[in-house]
Amino acid sequence: MRSINADKMPPEHRQMYERLIERARDVLDRHSDVAGQDPEWDTLRISIALQQGADTDAILEMAAVARRLLHPRGDRPGRGAELFRQRRRASPRARQLYHLPLELRRVPDRFVCHCELLQTNLGCLTDKEPGSMTSTPPRAKPAGNHGLLLAYAINCGVWYFLSMFGASGEGGIDGVRLLRWIGFGTIAAFAILSAGLAFSGRSNGALVSALLPIPAVFLILYVGLVGDAARTRSRPNDPEFIQACQGAGVSYIALPSAPVTSLAYDWAANSVRPEYTHFRIDKGGNVSELNFMLVERFPSAIKFTERPCHWCGVGGTPKGQFERNINQAAFSRGKPTDELSADAIVYYDSKRRRLKENGAAIEEVSITVSDRRDAKVLARLRYVLDSMGRRACGTTSGNVMDEEQFVLRSLGLPTKRNR
Repeated sequence: MRSINADKMPPEHRQMYERLIERARDVLDRHSDVAGQDPEWDTLRISIALQQGADTDAILEMAAVARRLLHPRGDRPGRGAELFRQRRRASPRARQLYHLPLELRRVPDRFVCHCELLQTNLGCLTDKEPGSMTSTPPRAKPAGNHGLLLAYAINCGVWYFLSMFGASGEGGIDGVRLLRWIGFGTIAAFAILSAGLAFSGRSNGALVSALLPIPAVFLILYVGLVGDAARTRSRPNDPEFIQACQGAGVSYIALPSAPVTSLAYDWAANSVRPEYTHFRIDKGGNVSELNFMLVERFPSAIKFTERPCHWCGVGGTPKGQFERNINQAAFSRGKPTDELSADAIVYYDSKRRRLKENGAAIEEVSITVSDRRDAKVLARLRYVLDSMGRRACGTTSGNVMDEEQFVLRSLGLPTKRNR
């Protein structure tokens, strides 16, 4: 409590000050049980006695009584866990002197003195009931908790749907589970952080942290992908993969005896057309670019193309083993046919298997281009691709495998660079 010289006050102020000091003393005396819970009671009582002009013997006697506390410690704002059962003695009450009124009024200055309780303009003391001391009613707690709950509910919902993109092309859900484990774990960590900030009164920090989980998850995934890519690039090729690459590459045998005006596609039984039609590799065999082609693009010299028909005879559609599509026409279903009539054919023989040592799934593809008019083989291409491990071998030119360019060159047609 600050020492105030009442003799220097104007008479009307001094009378009010003495009346307030007496009321404070009366309140302390009526709540003497607080002395066993908080050593500040004795400090405040002695300060009031000094203000009322008590002699030295009386002050020493009060100080001797105060020594019954083994470890006196001031319970001021900022000294320990305010209003959280104080961690030492009993819980603070609604009329606890000095500490609680300051917290309820949200006083920003943490270096206030005991005379804060004696300010009449804040309603600490009223004239309605002599000797009473009441604190200013606490302000309503802002509804920040509802905003936090809503923010984290949105985070969970958004990440639940984003994790669906982790499903593999074959319908596997291992990627979905991994994304949800990483995402929901990160959201839970930020929720704990927000709760701690909210309970400590930092509502702005709690709201800001509630907006960070989704960006943090993407950052974690990005760092993980970069690290995995670096690990994959530094990993040597599996011996079984090296053996599978034996004989991989392109071989151009002959050109067609006459210009090719139509082209057919077909593949072996229990085989499918490759998933990817273009990739680029570095010197170590690491895939740096991986693409697929939805629709072939041929020069105007090719009038039509043919391929196996998967929709023919389904749902009342015309039956046929193959479908014929006009080149450079708008995307639409072709005309069903039972026989191939194209000049040349591109034949696929692909198979997928897993390596025994590391379990990587590889795709071995063999493509043969032939002239159907004289049964002459024009070119062959064989490549091996591990799309998940980002390893490949067998290119058409340099470090690139481009199926479209391979077919065009086999037929003696201009490629992209020559058009």
